[in-house]
Amino acid sequence: MNETFNITCPDLSSTTAVSTITTTTINLATANYIKQLEQENYQLKVGLGVGLGGGMAITSGLAIGSYVYFSRR
Repeated sequence: MNETFNITCPDLSSTTAVSTITTTTINLATANYIKQLEQENYQLKVGLGVGLGGGMAITSGLAIGSYVYFSRR
């Protein structure tokens, strides 16, 4: 038994234009919170740098002074 089916294809030459618009809004409170975190991070880095750097300078000075003092005895 032979059956014949007619299948119609859509027109493939037509095009459809799709445009999307995305907008990003940042809440003002969120922006302020991020700025506060950045400032706190900066203060933490400066504090650690000064604290550790000063400690290293003092320790190095004491080590050099001790070496010079005890090498002359």
